[in-house]
Amino acid sequence: RKTDKRVSRRARERADSLRIARGDSSAVETRARALCERLERLARETHGAEEAGDIDAQWNVLEAQVVESLRARYRAARALLAASRERPQVAAAAEEPAATPVESAEAAEPEQVEEPPAPVPVQVQAPPVEKPADPGRRLAKLVEIEAAVQSFESAIEAGVVARAHAAHAELVALRKTDKAPLPRAIQHRLAEAERRYAELSRWQHWSDNQRRRQLCESIEALGGSGLHPDAIATRVREAQAEWSKLDAAEGHATGGHAMHGWARRFHAACRHALEPAKSYFRKRQELRKTHSQAIATTLGEVRAIPDDSHDWPLIAKTRHAVVDALRTLDRIDPHERKQHARNLKTALTHLDARLAGHHGEIESAKSALIAEAQALAAEPPRGAAAAARALQQRWRDVGNGRRDRDQAQWKTFRAALDAVFGKLDAERSERVQRDSDSRQRATALCAELEALGHGNATPPRAAIARIESDWDALRVREESLQRRFRAAQAMLRDAGMRQERAGRRVPYEAWLARYRLCRAAEAASAPGDELRASWEAAARGDIAATALASRFEAALARAGAGDVDESDDEALREILIRLEIFAGLESPREDHDRRRELQIERLSARMRGEAATTPHQELAALLTRWTEQTALPSSALEMRLEKGLAAAIETLP
Repeated sequence: RKTDKRVSRRARERADSLRIARGDSSAVETRARALCERLERLARETHGAEEAGDIDAQWNVLEAQVVESLRARYRAARALLAASRERPQVAAAAEEPAATPVESAEAAEPEQVEEPPAPVPVQVQAPPVEKPADPGRRLAKLVEIEAAVQSFESAIEAGVVARAHAAHAELVALRKTDKAPLPRAIQHRLAEAERRYAELSRWQHWSDNQRRRQLCESIEALGGSGLHPDAIATRVREAQAEWSKLDAAEGHATGGHAMHGWARRFHAACRHALEPAKSYFRKRQELRKTHSQAIATTLGEVRAIPDDSHDWPLIAKTRHAVVDALRTLDRIDPHERKQHARNLKTALTHLDARLAGHHGEIESAKSALIAEAQALAAEPPRGAAAAARALQQRWRDVGNGRRDRDQAQWKTFRAALDAVFGKLDAERSERVQRDSDSRQRATALCAELEALGHGNATPPRAAIARIESDWDALRVREESLQRRFRAAQAMLRDAGMRQERAGRRVPYEAWLARYRLCRAAEAASAPGDELRASWEAAARGDIAATALASRFEAALARAGAGDVDESDDEALREILIRLEIFAGLESPREDHDRRRELQIERLSARMRGEAATTPHQELAALLTRWTEQTALPSSALEMRLEKGLAAAIETLP
C-alpha cells in the first residue's frame, strides 16, 4: 500500500509539473498555494532548514507566473520564518520587506484581519516596598524567575510560538506572586525578549490568518459539493480541530477566539455546511434508536427463555440473533454501544453454556447408536435392512449437536451401516440375477407370442396355452413386460378376428369375380376360350351360383349379339338402393324419393312381424336378384354396385 501511495504521489507530481510547464494557470496557483502553506508550517516548527531551501528552489521556478497576492503571502511567510530562526538583528532586517503583505492583507479584508491581542507585558517596575523580605526566600524566587526568563528566551530563539506563549504565561504568573523589583540585567533581558515576543506573535497571527482564510473557504465550499453528510461532518470536525490548534498556538484561552471576525465567519460557515445534513443525522439517530430497541428486544427474548426449557431450536435461533446483534453494534449510538455489548456477551455466554450441555447429551446418544450399528454390522440378522433404517431414523430424531463432532460421529455410524448394507447388497445381487433370468425368459415368451400373432396361419391352441402357462409360472411383476404380453394376446385375437372376417368375405368375393366374368362375356371384351378358362379357375361360391352359370353360358352363346334388354334399369336401381341402405351409404339425389319409400316399406315389414333374415341372407338375396336381372347395368351402376358391396361386407358381423 505504501508503494502504491508513493507511486501515485510521484505520478501526480509529474502530471502537475507537466501542466505547469504548459502554462496551466490553475496548476501554477495550486502549486504556489501549497508552497506558501509549507513555508507557513515551517515557521511554526523548530526544524526544516533543508525543506525551506527546497521550497525556495521550487518557488523561484514559479514566481514569474504567480499572481501578486500569492507573492505577497510567500514573502510574508519567508519573513516570518526568518524572524523565528535568526537573531534579533536579523529579524529586524527581515521586518521591512514583510510589511507590504501584511498591509495588503489588512486592506483587502479590514473587517476580518485584525492585529493579534497585545501580550500582557511582564511587570518589571517595583511596587512600593511594604517590608523587607527574607533574603534566602528572595534568592530562590530570583533563581526561579531567571530560569523562566531563560526558558522564554529559548522559546523565542527557537521560533516556537506555542512554547513562547507558555513561557510568557509562566513569567506573568511568577511576577504576580513576587512584587519585588528585578535586577537590572534581568529587566534588560526581559524587555528584549518581550519585544521579540511581540514581533513573533504578530507574524504568527498574520500567518495563522492566512490559514484561517483557507479553512473558511474550504468550509464554505462544502455547501454545494454534494458530499455525503458524514464526509461533510468529518471535514467540519477536522477544520474545527485545526482552528482550535491555531488559537492555542497564539495563546488564546478556550473559547477566547470566538471574539474576532475570522471566528465568526468560520463558525457561521460550519453551521451553514451542517444545516442540510441535519435531517440525515436526525434520521440516522432514529435508525440508531430502532436498532437499539431491536437489541433490547433480543435481550428480552433471552431473558424470556426459562432455565428448564428444552426448546433447543428456539435457543439456537435466539443465540444466532444475539450474534447478529453483536455484529451490528456499529448501527447504534456510540454512547450505548459499550453497555449493549456487555449485556449481549453475557447473554451469549449463558446460551453457549446451555447449548454445550445439550450437545454433550446428543453426543452420548449418538455414541450409543454407533455401538448398535457396529453390532448389527458384525452379524446382520433377518430384517437387518429394516433395523438399519430404524437406526437412521433414531439418529435423525436425536438432533444436531456441534458440527465438527457430529460429522466425526456420522462418519463412524455411516461406516457401520455401509457394512450392513454391503452384505445385503450381495444377497440382492443374487436376487437381481434371478430376476434377470426370469425377465429374459418372459421377454422370449412375449417374442414367441408376437411371432404367432404376425403369422398368416391360425396359430395352434396348444402352443398358445403352453406360452400362457409358462408366463403364469414366471409371475412377472414388471409392468412393461406385462403390457407387452397383453398386447401380444390382443394381437392374436385381432388376427383371429381378421381371419374369421376374411373367411366371411370369401363367398362374396367369389360371386364378384364370377359376376365380372359374366359382364366380360356379355360385353365380349375377351375371347370365349380365355373367358371359359378364367371361369373354371375362379373360386366357386354358393351365392346365385346357378344364375351366374346360366348367365355366363348365355353370354358366351350370344357372343356379343347385343339382344339383351338395356332399356329398363329401374329394377337395378331399386336393388342398388336396398344395398346402400344395408351398407349405410348415401344414395344419389335422384334416388332419394325411392329410397325413402323403400325405407318405409322395410320398416313396415318389420313392424308387421314378417320373418326376419340374417344380414348374410339379406345380402345374398340382393346379389341373387341383381344376378337374375336381364337388363345390363351402365358403368355408373356397376360402380355403385362394387362400392355398396364393399361397404356391406364391412358391416357384416
